[in-house]
Amino acid sequence: MGGWASTVPPRPPPGGGGELRHYLESVLESAVPGAPLRTPRQATRNPYPVSDHTSCRRTGRTRAQPGAHEDADEAAFLNAAGGGDEERRRADRGRERLDDHRSGEAYRRSEDGERDPAEEVREDRQSEAAAVLAVERPEVPVEAVELGGEPGAERAARMNARSCLATKRMNWTRRFGYPSVRPPKGVTMAEREWILLNPGPANTSQTVRGALLMPDLCHREPECFEVMRDCRERLVRVAGCAADFAAVLFTGSGTAAVEAAVCAAVPRDRALLVVKNGVYGDRLVRIAAAHAIRAEVLAYDLVTPASPDDVEAALRGHPEVSHVAVVHHETTTGLLNPVEAIARVAARLGRRVLVDAMSSLFGERLEVAGDGIDFVMASANKCLQGIPGVSFVLARRAALAGLAGHPSRSVYLDLHGHYASQEADNTPFTPAVQVLHAMQAALAELEKEGVPARIARYAENARVLRAGMEALGFRILVPAAARSNILTTFRLLPGLTYDRLHDAMKRRGYIIYAGQGDIRTYAFRVANMGTLTPRDMEGVVFAFAEALRDPGVVR
Repeated sequence: MGGWASTVPPRPPPGGGGELRHYLESVLESAVPGAPLRTPRQATRNPYPVSDHTSCRRTGRTRAQPGAHEDADEAAFLNAAGGGDEERRRADRGRERLDDHRSGEAYRRSEDGERDPAEEVREDRQSEAAAVLAVERPEVPVEAVELGGEPGAERAARMNARSCLATKRMNWTRRFGYPSVRPPKGVTMAEREWILLNPGPANTSQTVRGALLMPDLCHREPECFEVMRDCRERLVRVAGCAADFAAVLFTGSGTAAVEAAVCAAVPRDRALLVVKNGVYGDRLVRIAAAHAIRAEVLAYDLVTPASPDDVEAALRGHPEVSHVAVVHHETTTGLLNPVEAIARVAARLGRRVLVDAMSSLFGERLEVAGDGIDFVMASANKCLQGIPGVSFVLARRAALAGLAGHPSRSVYLDLHGHYASQEADNTPFTPAVQVLHAMQAALAELEKEGVPARIARYAENARVLRAGMEALGFRILVPAAARSNILTTFRLLPGLTYDRLHDAMKRRGYIIYAGQGDIRTYAFRVANMGTLTPRDMEGVVFAFAEALRDPGVVR
């Protein structure tokens, strides 16, 4: 897994209490052999210079004036990302300061006239050492803490657990902008950074967000069409289907691409077979009904993947069906359907398949050009790690050619009309120009990381998350064999409601996601897509552990 490989044990400890505490400590301690125990907040720092797309945010950090400690840590990231001489010089000073901090020696050097931070380091060490004990042993006053060899250090004063924890959190607020449900005074919501654990929009890189800040550009100019053409070419290239497929772009959410494909693909005298085992399968049924397309529904419960044998039986029983529509990754629960096996069955029986791969394309293995598949729909703001506002259809060129001359069921969502226009370097309507520019940057990052590497990173993210959450007592809704590596649905613990857990996590800078429909009453969802790394997921586990200790969260 390279530089971001996790150190979380593959299985959680069987017991609770002390075993759980030691397990969670191992998440941090084993990441850097021989390193001292770090606080949960420190766990969210990203040390992996994989590439400039990798997450470097600290939980809940604002863009307020950084302190000396944050300034040094930020410089280290800039150096890893290839910053200039000044960034490297600051990073060198930052590494020295952090090394001295860890070894217990006060940093007393002064360079370029900067203030000697020795006293700040000592205060930080004292409050963090006391606060860690306050979290681990809240039932007793904190014992005196040895500050490990710092020159002139004395034992920490005896403080009760409440004051220690308050000291630590106050210190984090000063250094990192420790979040609350409401932004601190003077900090707008737009200036905050969150760890997004919802299944899209996902966390993006600074490069992708920065691509939005481009000069104003008319959508009818050649420069805009160059961006669109580049996005379309990169999409089929990274999807591994450039020889036979074309990408068709839509300005709209992912549902726009799904609806465009459904209402274009099925002839007026034929029917659609819809596989439904979640909210998004049901949405396919609703789209068909809205366009007066006859639909046969193959329904399952929310945690059971579709069976290719059932699909075969349904197709043999309904000769009027021309196409099968199936969701690859049902984000209702994190369930994966066996799309490629279903497509092979459909192809053998002379039918074609539409795949809603909205939250799985580039995050789970999918042979887009596999036998039987004609249309794959997705969007920029999921595993592509782009900005919301653009969706697309990867369509087999032969299938697109077959749409020519047929009346469209939609004006705006005319799949063949968009395809013909974009092939001629044109557009039928005004596209989201800036979002396309950000999508171009996201595609460049995906090519740099590689689709297999991104899939592997997401898989490791999921493993770290699941191991840690199971250690905390949470149970996963979907059976192991049917789970994706992108999203996990966890059952709520007894005495815990989603709203209280959501607010406790949001206070720590993490956004979790409610279950849909009745699932909200007994489960919640955590996604691990976007720029997040396994180290970030370790921070997620610690945040959950802290949140469960908040007064009133578990009743």
